Amino acid sequence: DGCQYQHLDYSAQLAWKTQQVAYLLERAGKLSDLPISAIIRPAVGSPKQFGYRTKITPHFQYTAEGVPEIGFRLHGTKSKIVDVPLCPIASDAINEALPAVREAAVESNERKKLEVALHKAAGRRDIRNRMTGATLLLRHANEGVVTDCKVQVTETVGDLTLAFQAGSFFQNNPHTLPLLVDHVV
Repeated sequence: DGCQYQHLDYSAQLAWKTQQVAYLLERAGKLSDLPISAIIRPAVGSPKQFGYRTKITPHFQYTAEGVPEIGFRLHGTKSKIVDVPLCPIASDAINEALPAVREAAVESNERKKLEVALHKAAGRRDIRNRMTGATLLLRHANEGVVTDCKVQVTETVGDLTLAFQAGSFFQNNPHTLPLLVDHVV
């Protein structure tokens, strides 16, 4: 996580994350009879506060005026997108790839609009008329920046090489992975 915490200084972000874990364990884990907040250790900070995130999933849609927006949902809304041409918490490699991915998304959607128009002109009704947008993926792994959610990628932590699908859940901050692996192992 990151975007929704950027208005807080880093120590407050860590305190908030610790509080969220305690709340979820108490509520969702139905562990309210236990002193969860006394058991939970404080969130461990990352050695890197910016430029660390190795996966982002920006949303893509058009405004009512037909202008493409590629970014993240505005807090508290379901459909309003804040256009984000650069993400301060994303890795440098993701930010370098982002302009080309944004351009490719717009070009792909423009081709789909043309296809819809051609089908309509030909009297065909078997194609979706509405442009609904999409969710894009940028995953920075050992293989570079990947945009296909089904591709297998790897992340190296010490002597371990871990493989997973680019779109699946995986720790998005490789700078904290050694701490996590050391704690578990």
